[in-house]
Amino acid sequence: MNGILILNKPEGMTSFRAVSVCRSIYRVKKAGHAGTLDPLATGVLPILLGCATALSEFLLCDQKRYLATFQIGVATDTQDLTGTVVSSSGNRPDWGRWQEAARALIGEIEQVPPMYSALKQNGVPLYKLARQGKSVERAPRKIRIFDLALAQTDDPDVLELDVTCSKGTYIRTLIEDLAKAAGTCAAMRTLVRVAHGDFSIDDAHPLSAVEEAKGDENRLKSLLIPVETVLSGYPELHLSAFSARICKCGAEIYREREGYTTDLLPGDRVRLYDEHGNFFALGETRVFESGEAVKPIRFFFEQEHA
Repeated sequence: MNGILILNKPEGMTSFRAVSVCRSIYRVKKAGHAGTLDPLATGVLPILLGCATALSEFLLCDQKRYLATFQIGVATDTQDLTGTVVSSSGNRPDWGRWQEAARALIGEIEQVPPMYSALKQNGVPLYKLARQGKSVERAPRKIRIFDLALAQTDDPDVLELDVTCSKGTYIRTLIEDLAKAAGTCAAMRTLVRVAHGDFSIDDAHPLSAVEEAKGDENRLKSLLIPVETVLSGYPELHLSAFSARICKCGAEIYREREGYTTDLLPGDRVRLYDEHGNFFALGETRVFESGEAVKPIRFFFEQEHA
């Protein structure tokens, strides 16, 4: 079974574990995810099942939206409340100071990745070094904050954060930097990813719904987004039986021989369909010595069915 499951990841579960559970339920050999969520976080986690794992590069969206809450006056080694307190502050900036600090973060900024992250140093994840009490220098990375809004809560020591940001943004670190700019310290309490590109929390299925569908192929399939949906922005090209067969073996399809008519230019990509109307690959128009042709660059079918 192939497709994309938009999972509403539960709190306390790693993204790796979420993939493992879904792989087992769907009984597929290959599975992955697009965009790691911390165990503390919940929300949109696209799970790629079967040949949908080939979509990973197309799901590296540049905009994600998060809702978070954070505790003012405390800092931890993990930058959230699961960690050990390393400092505290009695300073409580006024609302205007918080708003000013938030506005200053909108746009392209630099962020130093946290030690408690999956980034690697000489092949070793930083979080493993952090657990050993080690800290290594991390180069700042450019990120973009498209929008950032704060809201007050019933607790004067807790604020809400609504942020739309680029990939690679650590919300825990953003909160710490925001608090520092406001003149205090803070640690993240909760985090929900409400949007990942075009995927919204409204599209996400709780893990319980996936588990309840176990063993029912039709129900499981109904939870999936078809692979070609992600590629719907590319035009379609329907091939003859012969062309589809050789294309599935990796051969390019020449315009003169196939006789297809499209407005494709060199470098343009196209969805490829066989004679039965089944989507099976993404192709790219290229110019070869023998002429212009479409070359398959990503396959989305089970090889044994070719």
